[in-house]
Amino acid sequence: DRDRIVDMVYRGYAEKYDSWIYAEDPMHDPNLPQYDYNPDKANKILEKTGYIDIDGDGIREDPATGEDLAFELLSPDDVDMVKMATLVSEALPEIGISIDIKVVDWDTFYDIVYYPEDDSYEIAVSSESPAPSPYADWIWLEAKGWGASGDGTEWNSSYWNNPRFNELIDLLGTATSMEERRAYEYEMQELMAEELPYASLVRPQSIDAYRTDKFEGWENEIGGPIGWMNPWSILNLHLK
Repeated sequence: DRDRIVDMVYRGYAEKYDSWIYAEDPMHDPNLPQYDYNPDKANKILEKTGYIDIDGDGIREDPATGEDLAFELLSPDDVDMVKMATLVSEALPEIGISIDIKVVDWDTFYDIVYYPEDDSYEIAVSSESPAPSPYADWIWLEAKGWGASGDGTEWNSSYWNNPRFNELIDLLGTATSMEERRAYEYEMQELMAEELPYASLVRPQSIDAYRTDKFEGWENEIGGPIGWMNPWSILNLHLK
């Protein structure tokens, strides 16, 4: 329930989003499939695919293994991330899924999600900071499969490995026009929205304090008037 996350975690200072490219960016695909909060639909899908609560304890069983749909949700020890994980854990029992939250420090979190051969994880909640195209092509590496097995020990903590997506990342680096880039990035967004290696939840708003009594020329862009994603925005800043 992303509306509840916006209200309770960020006190309204956030919005739902559907892609690593934000809606105001011209490279954002406005026709991506949307996954709104609908527990009734989720229950019907689970029923149809054979995930049924056989023993009546409120948790569905996997038809292949007979085991409960019970998962561990990994979260870094960040206040907002823990709050978000808590809301997720409260919502999933509505569709017969049990969630146990495991909170760890950031170093341990990265060790687990990037090297799961040492300490596997099932689901994790984290934060990401996309930036406007074409200045942040690095973001796509977090979904690129590395090697034949899709090894995720680089940046891809989901271990997703889609050959077409990998090809599109390489093509993006050779694009010679913004129109060509847009075609590639639209398809990349569509692939991610269909296969969901990551689920986009909410986008917090940036709240910054800056002086307007002595300075003018502020450019309020993605990340706020001054941020690591857009340091060039202060080039127009000057004394009044």
